Amino acid sequence: MEHQRYGYELASGTQQDIFLCIHYISLRVDENISKALPAIHFLTGSDVTSKVGTKPAALKVKPEYIQGLATFGENLSDENCSKAEVFLVQVLKSGSKCMTMNKFRNWMYHHSKSAQISSLPPTSHLLTDHIKRAHLATYQVQHVLDEEAVTLDPLQHGYMKDPTNDSLIPKQDIRIWPEDLIKQCTCKTCSQASCGCKQSGQHCISFCKCTSLQTNKCKNPFLKESELLEAMLN
Repeated sequence: MEHQRYGYELASGTQQDIFLCIHYISLRVDENISKALPAIHFLTGSDVTSKVGTKPAALKVKPEYIQGLATFGENLSDENCSKAEVFLVQVLKSGSKCMTMNKFRNWMYHHSKSAQISSLPPTSHLLTDHIKRAHLATYQVQHVLDEEAVTLDPLQHGYMKDPTNDSLIPKQDIRIWPEDLIKQCTCKTCSQASCGCKQSGQHCISFCKCTSLQTNKCKNPFLKESELLEAMLN
């Protein structure tokens, strides 16, 4: 008799576990989604990966983005990593036209009323290690019963050794903000001498509050090369 595999969930509003037969569930799930489920699980957060978005949002992503994850876990190619990044952008903002997390961060900062730099999603640079860890976990799940499966090196998949006890921890590659780097100003029009950018002799950039307000009232705007040349000639 074939062994049945079961998953369980906690019934809403109760303390009872509900056991669900995975075989029956699989028959009701689209084949393309079924193949991508391990990738979806680890990319959006698990016991071994960080949380990015939510599971319900992930399952509502358009099929073409989910189907792109069908081979995720087979190899860590640039194409698979790119598809994973685009998928996570869609998880955070369904229908977004942004193809990278960097572009999505920029869009959020300028179009979300309450967006702060500290609340933005990770950069594409930092997301790369998250995707590598998700790939490792997906590969391990897909090959758990394969005795001939190659053992992947965690140190090549977003992990590093903790120098205190030699255990594996997520790789930390955070770029510290240099002390001499000019911080974005918080002015609305930059008409006063107290503007941080003005004090530093620099023009405002896209992350300054005056630019994010999109009112075009900044008195210290960033000038394109052609505009700068025209200003110098005048």
